[in-house]
Amino acid sequence: MGPGAAGRDDLAEVLAGVAFLANRPQVGLDELDRASRSATDPVHRARLDAQASLMQMASGDVAGGMASATATALAASELGDPVARSLALAVKGRLVTFEHGYGQGRELGAEAVSAGDLDPTTESHRWLPWLFLGLTELDLDNLDGVEVALERGRHASLRAKTPWAEPMYTALAGSAALRAGDIDDAMSLADGAVELSRSFESTQALAWAHATAGLSMFAAGDLVGAEAEADAARQAGESGSMLGADHVVRLNALLAEQRGDLDVAFDQLFGSWQIFEAVHVLSCQPVLAPDLTRIAIAVGRIDVASTVASTMAGAAELTELTWMQACASRCTGLTTNDPDQLQRAVDLYRSTVRRLDLAETLTELAKVAPADERCRLVDEAVRLYEECGAHAAAAGLSTQSGRSTSSREAQSDWDRLTATELAIVELTCEGLTNTETAERRGISRRTVESHLARVFRKLGVRTRSQLIVLAAHHR
Repeated sequence: MGPGAAGRDDLAEVLAGVAFLANRPQVGLDELDRASRSATDPVHRARLDAQASLMQMASGDVAGGMASATATALAASELGDPVARSLALAVKGRLVTFEHGYGQGRELGAEAVSAGDLDPTTESHRWLPWLFLGLTELDLDNLDGVEVALERGRHASLRAKTPWAEPMYTALAGSAALRAGDIDDAMSLADGAVELSRSFESTQALAWAHATAGLSMFAAGDLVGAEAEADAARQAGESGSMLGADHVVRLNALLAEQRGDLDVAFDQLFGSWQIFEAVHVLSCQPVLAPDLTRIAIAVGRIDVASTVASTMAGAAELTELTWMQACASRCTGLTTNDPDQLQRAVDLYRSTVRRLDLAETLTELAKVAPADERCRLVDEAVRLYEECGAHAAAAGLSTQSGRSTSSREAQSDWDRLTATELAIVELTCEGLTNTETAERRGISRRTVESHLARVFRKLGVRTRSQLIVLAAHHR
């Protein structure tokens, strides 16, 4: 290959990278395909093909991406090139999880990270194998694994000089916080991911972050904020990014249900369910399953509810994941109005990190449980909602059940602050500005502002001076 050709291929890689960050995978794929066909160096061609498999995954071509990643991983292994091998394995690992192969996906993800660590140039870590592994750990509900991926991935990105990876890592952290039911932290992290995405002009995680913020706000009872985030997520998702697509759909459906548009909510959920099935991204279906089951029953589509329950039962048998088994039992219990299935779902959710799912299922069980059990179930659900920060859900459930008190009334406003919020308050009381607090905490200024806004709302104060006075009484 002459210098001119090499220069053109290098330019193709740059353009492909820009297209990926801008959520234009087909543009990147076209550039990479042209460069690969003209490349004469087999290592260079393998790297181009590995990047092409990433673009195929990003554009929703699961079968094409899997074929390309599998072939490239083998070729890269024979060539001894850690860069192409790491990326191809990372892509293959994620694609395997799309059809519920979570265990194999984790193995491939770990292999991708190990291959990247063998690369003395750090080029492999420019393609974020730790992020791919972190996403799979989140699928497995292994939040400790997510934390490891976040810590090591961020460190690797610093060494590889890829600061534009931070929006995606922050979005992953926000999604993990929401999974655990830490609503306030999820909102703050999602806000941070949005700001970082704009700072680096990277839209890969933008729809995902907006959806996480919106779902958190919905759970907290901020419907106006949730609607705004849903609009922003839809706009960000118009470029076709698959990251967070299931959460965007769920947010819009929940808001439609809240407005009383059950037919719209059903169409959004069922239409997306069918699309995910058609393109073999089955891992998105469990996110929609409980809401789709519940709303399908409400609009008289028992056939759809039964199909969803059966599909989830199959996924639970295939994966043997506790949270998937809980989801399957929950959908079956809702479809058949069976308290035993809902009780099984409750028991299974208790051994997972999914506190919000547990609270929702307790609420559903209380509707069909014997009368002498209902108060206990409602009280536990209210307590969980309060612990998660879903105060509107807790208050609404208390009102619906005729309970005049909730755990929130026995808890002081100060005690409702999260550990992160308390740390922000402490630095504010020391006289630090929002910018200085952000630097001290290693987060963005907007994230600090989001924390303080929630602190002000929880404590009923309007100024920093009022906050400092109130804080003095609690020291």
